[in-house]
Amino acid sequence: MSDDRSGFVVWLTGLSGAGKSTIASLLQAELAERGRPAEVLDGDEVRTNLSKGLGFSKEDRDTNIRRIGYVARLLARNGGVAITAAISPYREIRDEIRAQTPNFVEVFVRCSLDELVRRDVKGLYRRAIAGEIPNFTGVSDPYEEPLRPEVMVDSERQTPAESVAAVVRHLERRGLVRTPFRDRLLRGDEQAAAQAEARVLPRLGVDARTAADVFMLGSGALTPLDGFLGAEDYRSVVETARLAGGSPLGVPVVLRVDAAGAATRGRVALYHEGRPVGVLDVEEAFEAPADQEAECVYGTPDDAHPGVAALRQAGTHALAGPVTAFTPDGLGQYDLTPRQVREARAQRGWRTMVGFQTRNPVHRAHEYLQKVALENIDGLLLHPLIGETKSDDIPAETRMRCYEVLLRDYYPAERTCGATTAAPTSSSVATTPGWAVTTTRMLRIGSSTSTSRPSWASRSCASSTPSGAGSATTWPRRARARTPPRTVRR
Repeated sequence: MSDDRSGFVVWLTGLSGAGKSTIASLLQAELAERGRPAEVLDGDEVRTNLSKGLGFSKEDRDTNIRRIGYVARLLARNGGVAITAAISPYREIRDEIRAQTPNFVEVFVRCSLDELVRRDVKGLYRRAIAGEIPNFTGVSDPYEEPLRPEVMVDSERQTPAESVAAVVRHLERRGLVRTPFRDRLLRGDEQAAAQAEARVLPRLGVDARTAADVFMLGSGALTPLDGFLGAEDYRSVVETARLAGGSPLGVPVVLRVDAAGAATRGRVALYHEGRPVGVLDVEEAFEAPADQEAECVYGTPDDAHPGVAALRQAGTHALAGPVTAFTPDGLGQYDLTPRQVREARAQRGWRTMVGFQTRNPVHRAHEYLQKVALENIDGLLLHPLIGETKSDDIPAETRMRCYEVLLRDYYPAERTCGATTAAPTSSSVATTPGWAVTTTRMLRIGSSTSTSRPSWASRSCASSTPSGAGSATTWPRRARARTPPRTVRR
């Protein structure tokens, strides 16, 4: 498992003029903002200090790449970050560097020869095509494309910023850089423009659960996710309850489709009951076996379990990629996004905040826990689950009226905040044991939570789950406040 203090190497490879140097420079700036300064091995410094005296034979090219790889490897081994932007045309030497380097991330910057000729203001490609320049990579010398790069970007179709975002997403998923909280919900004019685009894009109909997942992804409640899981993360979550990079995730967040839908590619508009809920940039499609997911996540293959039933009614395949979510109309008074909860905390001047979340009305035991919390913590977030829950639950309207009485008449207004999850609890992440606390954790409210599955679920995948992956996470006990306890007023 990686962590955000591990060293790593981002190895950009592609033909001359594809945009490697531009991406390297922008990536360096992005990593610096996240507290991970990086060295870029490119340009004059490499030519002066590493490549001086080398020619264009294959042997000299290999020597050049080995020298760059050696410096990058030293940085990574000592916790640093290196970004290389050499052409590195030969697959064998790139694989050699990969085998020797910790946390090696190969990024293929693809660009067609026609586009490279068009971009080439010096006319070098035209001269090479005319035979005037020998040993020119991509023309008279081979360039061997990577077979399985960690990231592939297309500089003809993607802006440099979009390419950098794709690389950063991979680093986040690997746990090599921290994922900052992001609210990606579109609003106002930006949303209007995106909805206009959605009307002309291919449409994909989604159910209520998937529509809720789209909103949760967009609101940042599922940070570090910015979209539906790819195959690697999906398998890891099913088997270990963690993303491939190590971040805990109890339930796979996927967009299931049938076999025909698995052929979908590019940008598609997601519609639920005739209204657009977001846009998906499809990066991958894969099989997602329902039987294995049911056993590992829910601990049973029985369709009597609502989660298993919903799983079997969905498709056999899944689409993966980042999501752009629209802010729905008509959110209620308490339907607050994570960003709005943070703003409420800041407005109240709370340094610490604890969250209480349940699908039930408040019991006496709940009241006691909340009052104890208020004796030690600056603020209390009451965060009830509403919407579709169990068939024999007290109706959501009644539950909310109970909470409103507490907020209005019982707890001090300056010490409490009421909020609900603005997505309906039909969201796949809100209907599963363990996910209520995970959603609260994603709100960054300072509560102590377990992100594991229930023991009965983790046991079912014991053969494929690493030791301890299914056990409860123990969080450090919060130190008591140094100021005297505050008395809660009735």
